[in-house]
Amino acid sequence: MNPLFRSCAILAALCCVQQGLFAFTAQDIISPVEGTWANRQPLVLDVSDGSEVYFSLTGSDPLDSGFAYDGPVIIDEEGEVSVNITAVAHDGSRSDFTVRYMVGGASVAADGEGGAFLQAVSQNPVRKYVSGSVFSIPQALQYRFGDLDGPFEYGRDLAVSGRNRLERYAPCTVTDGGGFWRFIIHTVAENPEPVPDRLLPFSISDWTLFTFTGTKLIYQIDDEYWSADSAPRELDRTVPHVVRWQSVSYEEGNAVSSCVIPPKPRLRVRKGGGGQAVFSVAGDEGYRMAPAPNRSDSGALASGLYESFELDTFFGDEVRGTLEVSLYHGNVYHGTLSAPYTVDRKAPAAPVIASTAGEAFARNQVHLKISGDKDSAIFYALSSPIESELGFAEVDSSRFDNVPMGSFVYYEGDDIVLQSRGELAAFYKVCAYALDDAGNRSAVSEYRVVVDEYNYYLSEHEPDGSVSDGTYLHPFASFSQAVEALNRMEHTRLHVYGTVHLSEEPVTIKKSCLIVGNQSRVVVPETAAIVVDGADISFDGCIFEKQVESTGSAFSSEAAKKLFVVERGSVSFFNCELVGVFAAAGVLIDCNEGSVALENTGLTVRADSYACALSALDSEVVVECSRLTSVAPTCVNASVSGGTVRFFQNACTVIGHLGRVLELSRTAAHITGNTFSATSGGAAQGQSPVWNDVDTRFYAFSGNNEHGF
Repeated sequence: MNPLFRSCAILAALCCVQQGLFAFTAQDIISPVEGTWANRQPLVLDVSDGSEVYFSLTGSDPLDSGFAYDGPVIIDEEGEVSVNITAVAHDGSRSDFTVRYMVGGASVAADGEGGAFLQAVSQNPVRKYVSGSVFSIPQALQYRFGDLDGPFEYGRDLAVSGRNRLERYAPCTVTDGGGFWRFIIHTVAENPEPVPDRLLPFSISDWTLFTFTGTKLIYQIDDEYWSADSAPRELDRTVPHVVRWQSVSYEEGNAVSSCVIPPKPRLRVRKGGGGQAVFSVAGDEGYRMAPAPNRSDSGALASGLYESFELDTFFGDEVRGTLEVSLYHGNVYHGTLSAPYTVDRKAPAAPVIASTAGEAFARNQVHLKISGDKDSAIFYALSSPIESELGFAEVDSSRFDNVPMGSFVYYEGDDIVLQSRGELAAFYKVCAYALDDAGNRSAVSEYRVVVDEYNYYLSEHEPDGSVSDGTYLHPFASFSQAVEALNRMEHTRLHVYGTVHLSEEPVTIKKSCLIVGNQSRVVVPETAAIVVDGADISFDGCIFEKQVESTGSAFSSEAAKKLFVVERGSVSFFNCELVGVFAAAGVLIDCNEGSVALENTGLTVRADSYACALSALDSEVVVECSRLTSVAPTCVNASVSGGTVRFFQNACTVIGHLGRVLELSRTAAHITGNTFSATSGGAAQGQSPVWNDVDTRFYAFSGNNEHGF
């Protein structure tokens, strides 16, 4: 810029003196701002203070070799960009600013609504928006207004009121999760009719200063004497006045014109139904509002003459300031009024749901507390529990996505308690949102938890550093570890996955539980056994295997000869398989003063000398729809002494030199519908498959088929 042009610019700025205007500051640089952006940035400045503004992209003084700013312009630069800005105020003083930012580092997807939107704002980062229309940001993107840190909102259709008259440049940032695109939304309003001029022989300024400007006219205010005085005078604007005037050449019938000056009104601002600020005049209905010469703190009022109007902004944004308007009555200017306003459509932060459960799985009842912004109310909704006897380890999590929620209710600050019922696992979902004083609603926070005080899980696995607490997220790693936990509880359910190996010592279960197999098998070592001591244990879908190949003193113990030992307890097997291979003698289930129930279960035992699938003393035995196979020189499927035995529809097989299906002494027996088979060297032929002593009483013995006896 040559010195002559520079001098002219300063001179022009000095001529732009307007009373009450503000000075250009850094806040008037709407774009660009510091940061890393994926798109080229526009230069957008607020120069409504009357300053002359110049900019340079080369690092030079904008007044020497820059450009005059006369409206938004795209800065066609990438990489590291530096913009120098100089504002020359109406008093000739200059202010200098530098903005540095980066462009690049992100690409735009070629397809989809999100990609098309990002391409559009990259090509034109200043988007014109007319109040009342819709500005759509695709849901695949997130957006945020302003430049302060804060939460992003998911894309949506944005709109401001069609009666909005606030015109402004609103910076908006969108992200696809990778890069950030910053652009400007220029909100404009459709202009109503312009303010007309009315030729009256007087003027009013600052509400009270009346000046008669008519020539060859005389005037009267209220009942005062007629006068032609043109000196300014003060009026009391708390009461109405009537001004009359007529030609100074008085003649009979000379017309008298008049005008009413109403009292000074008040500027009223109220909150609209959508959160917008609604401006109106409280006083004489003839007043109308128009933009004042001075700018507002946020944007500017669109030109026009209004009985009332609204200031509005987009969801996720907030504007506040003091708006000054010019007041007209009968198209006569009277003065200005101002009022502060706030349009808050920025949603509060989503509430935080704090839980006593460390993860989404809890062993005991869960206590929740919800917190949010101090100026916001919190509302929450709770789903009815989804309950399951077997827990939710194998349930697809998508099942919980659409679980019906209850109605949202006000959160008063008390703990929300979630618990399971009886022997059922319970899934809960809790949702919460915050509502601020402006009526803005936050995003919904969600919490999910399974409360399960009954189900435990076992799966041998390599240690991963986490604590094996028996949850389905962190199952027990050994059978002994699981039994240790079960023995601390009154009633539990243990889910077993994969192959599990017992330790070398007998494992004793002392508390009642249900053990459920899931394509799993439990391998019992030669010297070990599973002991049920006074507990009620049920097994469902389990496979138990034991193989004793060694002989000697270490393998002559009772544990080495048995798979299960029941002492004054009860065991039930449903859909199970028990297999035992013993070097000498062996028994799969040995029950003393307890009870044994088998249903749809297979028992297979083989030994070198004596094999027994089930042995019971003074116990209750019920075997139904099951398979019992004993293989040894001397073998028996079930030996029962004392108590009761019920055999229904079972397939019983003995393979050996001496074999019987049942040996009963002092027993009350019901034996019906079974199949008894024997394969032997001939000694069993001619013998009965069921042996009983004289103290055994049969209450039913019918429908049994025999083969090989």
